[in-house]
Amino acid sequence: MDLALEFARQGADVALHYKHSQKGAMSAVEEITSPGRRATALANQAMDFLGGIDCLVNNTGITMNKPFLNVTREQFDRLIHVNTRSPFFVAQRIVQHMIEHAEGAIVNLTSIHGLQGAPEHSVYAATKGAIISLYPHAGYRTGIQGSPV
Repeated sequence: MDLALEFARQGADVALHYKHSQKGAMSAVEEITSPGRRATALANQAMDFLGGIDCLVNNTGITMNKPFLNVTREQFDRLIHVNTRSPFFVAQRIVQHMIEHAEGAIVNLTSIHGLQGAPEHSVYAATKGAIISLYPHAGYRTGIQGSPV
């Protein structure tokens, strides 16, 4: 939540998305709104609430330490869903607004593991590598090449 709070300190209105800590997200909303900024913890309604999104920060990730041969399908699917699928579809939804307004930025916080794996982090490394590989291509294909994606 520190990143969202810093965006608010710099004058941005903020929409937060959370999976596990509604209490933490609502606490950040209270802190952001107290000096007069707008904030919501309902990412599905962010576009309507804010009237669009100028900067998307994808800061999602879960990991597990597990030998490659011991990873189950359920564990694999969970990491792919949270670390790769979720940021992909959130960005896909928001980039349409950016294209229409010919501006916007997507910031993906990933991990060094996306470039260089580590023991027992094969699936995590793959998910972060996918994010690193995906977004330059997405910027090219959507016509927002000049934008920081």
